[in-house]
Amino acid sequence: VFARCLARLIHYLPQADENGFKETTARLLFSALNAYAASIEVARHGYPRQYGASARSVIETIAFVLDIATVPDSLDKFHKGKLNSTKSMPAAKKCLPMLAHFYGMLSNDFVHIGPSHATLEGPSLYKAGDNSLSFVTTMMRALVVIIDMVADLIFGTDAGHPVYWKPEGSGWRFDPGTEIMAWMEEVLQMDPPLSV
Repeated sequence: VFARCLARLIHYLPQADENGFKETTARLLFSALNAYAASIEVARHGYPRQYGASARSVIETIAFVLDIATVPDSLDKFHKGKLNSTKSMPAAKKCLPMLAHFYGMLSNDFVHIGPSHATLEGPSLYKAGDNSLSFVTTMMRALVVIIDMVADLIFGTDAGHPVYWKPEGSGWRFDPGTEIMAWMEEVLQMDPPLSV
């Protein structure tokens, strides 16, 4: 899935000086993929709390991209430095309501400082049945699928038709169909399944 995401962006990445919609969103999604890869390294070294903070950064970038993709003046505001990423969630959750859940959970449990941050913890090895390991692996799968969904929304028509989205009026509606939903449930291994 990671490779498919990257393949969708690759055409637009060499155009680093262009401020068009696809060029800009390609660079932002590439940044999200880099943050995703970095978060995996953090998790591999036994830092699940720091992984959660990194994962939240990925969600915020995805929300920002959806804001640019769905709100008419957001791209212009972004290039003028007037688009606040923390205010992008309302537009993003209209496309993918699950983003608000992930953003809230990751913000409250991993980014905003609370009593659990005062717990003495350092890097540790994961063990079978460890809640931290389950959290990390579930989020890793969810994040890469969500990045793929957003890349599909923006670049899916470049090589045919989107996988997760169907045309609706002048826009798109999330509608992956039964085969893709079955694949998502298998990949995500979430119980209950991911609600979109």
